[in-house]
Amino acid sequence: MNLDDLGTSRSAVVTVSEAAPVFGVDLRTVTRAIEAASCRLSVSVDEC
Repeated sequence: MNLDDLGTSRSAVVTVSEAAPVFGVDLRTVTRAIEAASCRLSVSVDEC
């Protein structure tokens, strides 16, 4: 799977294991990025 495949996919969900190789990073990197983005969106930054 590549970025073009993700862009044309009719699936509403992209898993971490699908996204990591597309971006050329480790699964843990994607997980940390998701957690960081979630933290920025949370009401209380103290939770992060």
